[in-house]
Amino acid sequence: MMERLAMEQSMEAALDAVTVNMPKTAFGKHPGSGDLMYWEQSTGFVSVWVPVGERVRGRDLKVSIKSQFLEIQPKSGEWSMSGGLFGRVDVGNSTWTLEKDDGNSACVEVVLAKAKHQEWTSLFSKIKQHQTNRVTAAAAAAA
Repeated sequence: MMERLAMEQSMEAALDAVTVNMPKTAFGKHPGSGDLMYWEQSTGFVSVWVPVGERVRGRDLKVSIKSQFLEIQPKSGEWSMSGGLFGRVDVGNSTWTLEKDDGNSACVEVVLAKAKHQEWTSLFSKIKQHQTNRVTAAAAAAA
């Protein structure tokens, strides 16, 4: 029994080092700006990049990571990107940061720790994928 547990832990550690052969891939357009949003994965993690524009600070955003759901939106409510994830994530080991480039544009990077070390065929589940890029009524009226 102990040998089996040790072998499973060793295999899991080896899987952590494996990167799924998937380049950074666009999964849709930003609901507010139309910029492309990207994701990539390893066996243990999924990374998501969502552009949020200029002059955005971390405290201006609401990022919600749940076991099978991701939502990113500015507190102003101008737009929202959300959806059911393809697989379960370990919420306690998932995080997000706000990155800025030299041009002062900001991008949210979300790193999701997969609950099971496996390849996802998409970022969002098939049922929810169509709901991931939605613009609120207020933003649509202002456009």
